[in-house]
Amino acid sequence: LVATTTTNAQGEYNFGNLRPGMYTVQESQPAGYLQGGQQAGSKGGDDSQPDIIKAIPIGSGENLVDYNFCEILPATLAGRVYSDPNENCEFDEGDSPLAGVRIDLFNGSGNLVATTYTNAAGQYKFENLRPGEYSVVETQPTGYFNGAARPGTGGGNGSNDPDCGCGEPIGGGVGTADAGNKISQIQIPGGANLTEYNFCELPPAQLSGYVYQDGAAIVAQNGIPPKDLRAVRDGERVTGAVIIAA
Repeated sequence: LVATTTTNAQGEYNFGNLRPGMYTVQESQPAGYLQGGQQAGSKGGDDSQPDIIKAIPIGSGENLVDYNFCEILPATLAGRVYSDPNENCEFDEGDSPLAGVRIDLFNGSGNLVATTYTNAAGQYKFENLRPGEYSVVETQPTGYFNGAARPGTGGGNGSNDPDCGCGEPIGGGVGTADAGNKISQIQIPGGANLTEYNFCELPPAQLSGYVYQDGAAIVAQNGIPPKDLRAVRDGERVTGAVIIAA
């Protein structure tokens, strides 16, 4: 170690009074930023490793410049999973959050980047993301039918529940071509905080009834029942009606 310095208000650093020789400059990664890149300046060097520029040849009296380090602001992507009985894909009255739902994050090459689960409010969030293209994929919650996947504030491709047209993006982007549990082609710039990448699920419905004998046996004339059975039976189930099982 020859010397240590810090950058000024303009982000500049400088080492002076150096003897001729071969040098390396190494940056301490700034808190709150992701590693971006490094660039050998006016006389070259090896900038192949993160946060290091090495093999810098400095001759007598030379003034080397532009040995730079560029950093990236991290981004976030967030959304919600909830039960949507009215099928409008808006989290409103009558809807309820779904906790413990698995959400996977994939990069533009289709590689899994991270996995998280929704909290008690049905919310999920991915943090410290590098700029790029991403997709979020939901594992379908048990006991619910697939509703829609709605792109949020940065756009993307979602899926559309035809009853509500709610696959359209909230904040830009185009397309509703993906399967119901996926929002793809999400372009995330550095420092962005994208929200409302939501999955709305449909609770199952029920239909029930009875099969029973409607009143006493009908006595048919000559074996032929009345043409209008409603005239002799009202179809109303009363107390004591005989239930027909199986």
